[in-house]
Parts: sequence; structure tokens; C-alpha cells
Amino acid sequence: MRAEVIIRGLLRGEHSDGLTRPEIVQLTGLGLTAVYNAIKQMPDAYEDRWKIVVSPTTGRRTQTAVICVVVPPPTCPRPDSLAVKTAQK
Repeated sequence: MRAEVIIRGLLRGEHSDGLTRPEIVQLTGLGLTAVYNAIKQMPDAYEDRWKIVVSPTTGRRTQTAVICVVVPPPTCPRPDSLAVKTAQK
């Protein structure tokens, strides 16, 4: 199964309030690079807020983004390809 599908399932399911990238790594068993690359490929993923975490190795406090996904409504119309092309010009 593709990483995007696994991550999307987590974020649309019981973790709809969002997860940080390290939390996604811990829950899925995917590598951190795979998680970063998968989130880049997901047009419905966005950084919702920032969370302060303490590094377990150094004890330093850093900020990390909380990732959420948009759940489109079932009646959402598909964009017209002509409108997309004219908006890019």
C-alpha cells in the first residue's frame, strides 16, 4: 500500500485532529523521508498549527508542524480543466 494512502487513512480516521511527522512515523512504521515525500505528494494535506516538542536525544525544545488533511464534501464539483489552465497564465 502506498504511503499516501496509509497517512491519509490515519489523518481522516481516529487522528482527524492531526499528527506531527514523527508521530506519523511512529504509528505507521514508515521512514521519516518516506513520510516527508508522501506529504509533499498529497494535495489535501496541510500544516494546521505548530506544536512544541522536546527531543528525546538532546532535550532541546523545537517546534514541529501538525499535519491535517482536508475532507472534501461528497458534492464538491471537479474543477473545469479550462479554468485551471487560464488561472495558471
